[in-house]
Amino acid sequence: MPANDVTDVERVIIYSLIKPHYLLMDDSALLELSPEYFADNVMRAMFIVIRSLYESKGCVDSIVVYAEMDKLGFEVPNDLLYSAEHLNVNPELMRQYIEILKERHFKKKIADELKIANPDITHEKLNELIKLAEDRDGKSKQITVHIKEFAEQYCKDLLSKKYEGIDTGYHTYDNNVHPQAGDLEVIGARTNVGKTVFLTNILANMLRRHIPCLYCPTEMRPAQLVDRIVPLMSAIKADTFRSRGFSIEDMAHISNLPSLLKPMPLSIMDIASPSMYDIKQSVRHSQCKVLLLDYLGRCSMSHEQTRMREIEKFMVDLKSLCLNENILCFLAVQLTRATDFNKNSSPRLADLSDSSAIEKEADSVCFLWKDPASLVGGRVDTISAIIAKNRHGRLNEFSILFNRDSLKMT
Repeated sequence: MPANDVTDVERVIIYSLIKPHYLLMDDSALLELSPEYFADNVMRAMFIVIRSLYESKGCVDSIVVYAEMDKLGFEVPNDLLYSAEHLNVNPELMRQYIEILKERHFKKKIADELKIANPDITHEKLNELIKLAEDRDGKSKQITVHIKEFAEQYCKDLLSKKYEGIDTGYHTYDNNVHPQAGDLEVIGARTNVGKTVFLTNILANMLRRHIPCLYCPTEMRPAQLVDRIVPLMSAIKADTFRSRGFSIEDMAHISNLPSLLKPMPLSIMDIASPSMYDIKQSVRHSQCKVLLLDYLGRCSMSHEQTRMREIEKFMVDLKSLCLNENILCFLAVQLTRATDFNKNSSPRLADLSDSSAIEKEADSVCFLWKDPASLVGGRVDTISAIIAKNRHGRLNEFSILFNRDSLKMT
């Protein structure tokens, strides 16, 4: 049977968060719930322990939860798991239970604020005012909309060029792909072809236009990422950053770097293997307009039956994040190792990692390719950019010139 009172609701939520299969299916409860939503002190403490364990380890074990609660001096009810086990637990009901807790919490907040504003207010008047708020907001979220409700605004947006998109600084790419908020753009390449360099160039171009960005460099620390950005925006050569062999002229430029770096609307994720929970939290905390995730293979994913299913769930969640938070995301993806044995042919969509979900969820896929025929004295100064999928326009191919001294791609 479903939960029939607040205590049951809190218990079933806590039980479901401990159950591994629920966390692997969806982490929305951890993102949406807050400790203050729980009226019961024990349930509130358990939620804090569970969320802390998930953030640090990516999973939750009931034995560890009970051990942590014991350390904190809380006595967990013996019948907690038993009573929750006999409730009808499924994702749809979980969504209802979360809404029940949130609704009760905000009703209490409204009532408390009204009491502060008017200490003499009666219980009946409180209920009346809360009922008015409920009637205004509606009991359920509207999920359908008639075209007549947004037709005029849509036309105004077209005339104001609101949907022009977010420029990357690469005109051929922008004119074909038209990247915009809500889009997921995949940048795919073999190892050491230039995925990170391309992303950092896009980043530098956007920072020049003061677009708030969040960069996740899974293979670098924040300072190492800045080592990549500074040559793109100053006269200091890139190869001096690793050795720190700066000239006197370089030192003069470095003394002026704080005035260049501090105003940048840039946040950097300092985590080597971010989970979708980490990414969601960072996007919301940074309030970015553009997310650059470098790269898919280093991200922590939920444990599914196959690697293909893990990637599929991650990609669906990432695309949903783009739409829900209204951000543009660039995702670097490494091609399958099989492509290393045939470097004479340009990449295809079938070469994308281990899952067709990458192509399916992406609004565009752009491959970077070093044509062996362009090798000159062991150097590759020209990289081909191949737009292999484009939901908003045509397919195309263009050349990128790579300057090794500055790491600039133009």
